[in-house]
Amino acid sequence: MGHTEKELAESQSQLHISQTELVQLKSYLQQAQGVEGVMSYYRSGIASNPDNIQLYHQALTIKPDDEQIHLQLGNALVRQNRFDDAIATYQTALQFHPENFEIHLELAKTLEEWH
Repeated sequence: MGHTEKELAESQSQLHISQTELVQLKSYLQQAQGVEGVMSYYRSGIASNPDNIQLYHQALTIKPDDEQIHLQLGNALVRQNRFDDAIATYQTALQFHPENFEIHLELAKTLEEWH
């Protein structure tokens, strides 16, 4: 059993990426592939962990007008029963994309559920 725990610890150590390495990776992606390269990184992270609110906020610092990230963030906040935050997120998204029907719909559904 000790042997298995040692292997697990070694595997975890090998998989660990320091914060500095992560910053360097994002910087490289932005230089090599531009904003969309970094956004692709965040989209992948969000797809793997759709309730990690921090990932959405980090993505929005790179591309604040990304309508899909705003929409997905609002949806994640609703799943967490954070209705006030979800409403604010949808409203911010509509400032960038007032024509987006899906955002209007999610905002309406959230307002209905919230009251």
